[in-house]
Amino acid sequence: DGGNEIDDEDFDELGDLIGEDDDSEVEEKPAPTSKAKAPETKSSKKRPREEEKESEADKKEQENTKRAKQRRNAILKKLPASEKDRYQAFTTTKFDAKAIKKMILKVSESKKTGVAKSIDPPVPVVMAGITKLFVGDLVEEAKIIMKEKGETGPLLPFHIREAYSRLCQQGKIPGRDPSFKLFKRRF
Repeated sequence: DGGNEIDDEDFDELGDLIGEDDDSEVEEKPAPTSKAKAPETKSSKKRPREEEKESEADKKEQENTKRAKQRRNAILKKLPASEKDRYQAFTTTKFDAKAIKKMILKVSESKKTGVAKSIDPPVPVVMAGITKLFVGDLVEEAKIIMKEKGETGPLLPFHIREAYSRLCQQGKIPGRDPSFKLFKRRF
């Protein structure tokens, strides 16, 4: 083992670990608690054995989380500096959930009433994640196009349009007919 060698299994593990316990991605809010305490009944009282089982389950979950972090850190140590930077950039960047929510509400707005339906709080977070994956695929394809043309430098709008077109032709964009064009030239 060369120490710095990374095999496919390491990348698969890293892929499984991306985003696990990453506070920069999603901030969890505690569930609201009511100030009025419900009267205790036989069914609401916890038995000592049930509490032991729950605490054991919590301990196992904490151990699993700790092991996952250790595996992720071990894999990250094997990565070259450029790959570490890419990984760190991927895990720390995100789309604003509030902006995504506004967009979802605007799209789901009723044409008759002009009022949008309410959406559950996790929906914008999920859509932000899906959007992040889509943009990643689009940029990756655009970089491939740049290499094919022998170009260097920043991505240009042409590369993005061509990448989108290819993804449509490959059937990687659901609900899009390959003949449908999102970007139209004005000249």
